[in-house]
Amino acid sequence: EAKGKPKKVAKSEKKMEGLKKKMDKLEKKTEKYNIHLMTQTDAAFVSFNNEESQARACEDYRFSGHWFWRRFQPDRLMFTKETHVDKKTGKLKKFPLVVQEAAEPSNVLWENLEVGWKEKLLRRALTALLTLALLVASFAVIYYAQLQKEQVAESMPDLTVCDTELPAVFFGTYEGSTANASITHVSGLDGSCDGGFYLTYNNVTVADLPDLEVPGGNGTAFFPRANATGLCDGGCYSSSSSTSCVYLSCAVEGWSESEYGAYECSTYQASTTVGCYCLQDLTDSISSMGVLAGVRHVYTDSWEVCGTFAGNYLLAVVLQIVSAVVVVFVNTLLKTILVGLAKFERHASVSAEASAVTIKIAFAQFLNTAIITLIVNSNISSISSVGWVSQVGLFSGSYDDFTREWYNSVGVALILTMLMNVVVPHIAPLMKSAVLLPLKRLALRGSAVSQDALNALHEQPAFEIQTRYAFMINCVFVTMVYGAGLPALYPVAALTMAVAYGADLLFVVKLNKQPPHYDCSLANMFVSVMPLAIIMHMAMTIYMFGNHQIFGYNISDYVVFLKDTSNPFWNLVAPKVLQTHCLPLFVLLVVYVACLLAYKTFGQVLVALLKNTLGALCSGCGKYVPELDGLKATLTDPMEVTMPEKVFKRAFKKGGQLPKEYRKEGWEPINQAGPVPPAMRKVWKETTFLGTHHNAGDPQLTWEYLAEQGLHSYQIDLNKDYEKACAFLYEFMAKHNVRRRSVGADEEDLEQGGQHKAMEEAAAEAAHAAVEEG
Repeated sequence: EAKGKPKKVAKSEKKMEGLKKKMDKLEKKTEKYNIHLMTQTDAAFVSFNNEESQARACEDYRFSGHWFWRRFQPDRLMFTKETHVDKKTGKLKKFPLVVQEAAEPSNVLWENLEVGWKEKLLRRALTALLTLALLVASFAVIYYAQLQKEQVAESMPDLTVCDTELPAVFFGTYEGSTANASITHVSGLDGSCDGGFYLTYNNVTVADLPDLEVPGGNGTAFFPRANATGLCDGGCYSSSSSTSCVYLSCAVEGWSESEYGAYECSTYQASTTVGCYCLQDLTDSISSMGVLAGVRHVYTDSWEVCGTFAGNYLLAVVLQIVSAVVVVFVNTLLKTILVGLAKFERHASVSAEASAVTIKIAFAQFLNTAIITLIVNSNISSISSVGWVSQVGLFSGSYDDFTREWYNSVGVALILTMLMNVVVPHIAPLMKSAVLLPLKRLALRGSAVSQDALNALHEQPAFEIQTRYAFMINCVFVTMVYGAGLPALYPVAALTMAVAYGADLLFVVKLNKQPPHYDCSLANMFVSVMPLAIIMHMAMTIYMFGNHQIFGYNISDYVVFLKDTSNPFWNLVAPKVLQTHCLPLFVLLVVYVACLLAYKTFGQVLVALLKNTLGALCSGCGKYVPELDGLKATLTDPMEVTMPEKVFKRAFKKGGQLPKEYRKEGWEPINQAGPVPPAMRKVWKETTFLGTHHNAGDPQLTWEYLAEQGLHSYQIDLNKDYEKACAFLYEFMAKHNVRRRSVGADEEDLEQGGQHKAMEEAAAEAAHAAVEEG
């Protein structure tokens, strides 16, 4: 035996014993189920041969979804059964039916069909509360992480001032002598500094520093340095000092004018001087000695000055990285929990479940991307001073409005975030499908002990449509909210959608397994939230355009009157809303909200009225389709209509040859006369499909081609996701001597397949009621 093999066998046997115990527990649990409940039928799926019959059935039962209108359901549309007789009248009892358009077979979640509306209501109320609690908790964690990140960023030395602002403070000018300036550590004067180091430029002592030059004086006008306040030119600096120092342009205002360079008036920390010295020393050492020798030189000769600074700087960088990691971790955990909550709600279809997941993830992403960033950086004194808000520290940021500084810092960061979102969301699924899974198959291909395990190993991952929809909703909402003040977001959003389209096409066609046939639930949900994006867009546009420092200030006397009121809301909003260039937008917002509310309240009635009036007038309008010539439906029985059948064909690129891979799949070109594009049809390669014999080379009909592309039947046995569950169910029923009947066949044993008699009767009765008039 090979070395180590007995250990693997023992480990596998131990694992097998654990699985057997687990299976025994599950079997004991299933023994407690009421076997008679498994023979009861709650619903039936009815398929029609004629699309018109399906439309008429839905029209007949259009009010069956509401309990009030079901009380007035006509008798001929109700369900009756021979075993249910009214004791008083002696007639068969009639039960109103709930009929609605069914989801595609692959879109059905069979295990959730028996869940009643009361249980669903309770489950969704519970998940709503849990989702709200999770969003509040994630908001608190991410807000704290972002707040710590901002505070760390503020405490970090701004090394961008090393080349211009710092030498300008020492030499009193932005011109001339700052070009070759370098910081020098005068160790002999460290004793004059209380716990700091003596740093100066070009060995110039503090006593020899020139006065501050006034721009426009041609070197003859100066401002006394002694009269300037806030300049950090004393020579002594500490790596842990948090003293705030001003730029030269703050001490001498002329430097901030455009004709003299428009230098910004701002502040920096005194410890920045130590950081600039260390950065300069490290750069010079590396350029002259190389990377390793230069770092070693700084560590040996300058560690006394730069050690504390390097430690603090490294700690600040680590904290910023940790903050970003915390945000990513919280978002990932939140996504996982939200998916579990959506499954707990027990939706009847995959599309409905995906819609529930999408809206939750989209809201969480929008909260973390746009709202938290806004709150962390906002400083609204009228709100931040209120009770618990002041204790938490909300709205106590650096910006009291959408100022130029806000656009330069927060706005640029937001644009960069959205630029990263062009590519970042596609990297993980692409790496998983194109890199990790092939490596996993290569590493584990010899460990599969069954064909099912080998098939599972080679199965492609599912296409996460809910994540993709949530990503697009977040992109649209962030762009709509901030697009007025940050118009660069519009081309970024267009680029995001173009890249997402290409990535999704690649995933669906090449890298992921075939998704189920989703219905329009996700698309309808996407459309339903767009009015909210429009409202937020107009509201934020008014607030951004209301900044008088950027867009001017032209208000009425009424605004001045409102400023004198004690209402903090009006003090904040009214001066923006009632400006002359914002008032039309505010009126448009009010009109849009009013129209939206009116449509949501009376829209269905209005649409139905127009449909029954204008729709009736245009009922004869239509388009002539020559391909339908000669196709007629054959009526053989009042309850059976044989519909016409056509060979399926599709066009391909004009003038091109049919690719080899198409021919291998069974496609062949069709010779068509006249100026029509070339077409191809698919022929049978197998001899038997769905129990029907076909000759090899026979063309496929349209319904046959569609049936071949995916799950086409409501027979649950054919759904691969439920194969094992059905096998276990049938074994369990056989163990308890429960027999079932297949539709259109005699009673059979479990091994021969089929459906329970109750399902047959319910389906037949429902079909009879649905097509009675159709």
